Amino acid sequence: MNDDDTPDWLRPARAGFARLQPDAEQDAALLATLTHHLRTRHATRDVREPRWLRRLAWGSGALGAAAALLLSV
Repeated sequence: MNDDDTPDWLRPARAGFARLQPDAEQDAALLATLTHHLRTRHATRDVREPRWLRRLAWGSGALGAAAALLLSV
């Protein structure tokens, strides 16, 4: 019994896409590259301060400046 339920008119396109799929070596190389980029990204991100801390500092500074301006008036 054939488990393929692809219509006859769609079989050539399916065969064409199957030929375009990367082989195992290309998959492994892509996975290694992505893993390398993610590791270097996490390594550089650990050194810097979190983005939310910087936003909190700028927001607090702006709020403090606005309060000082209102109190001086």
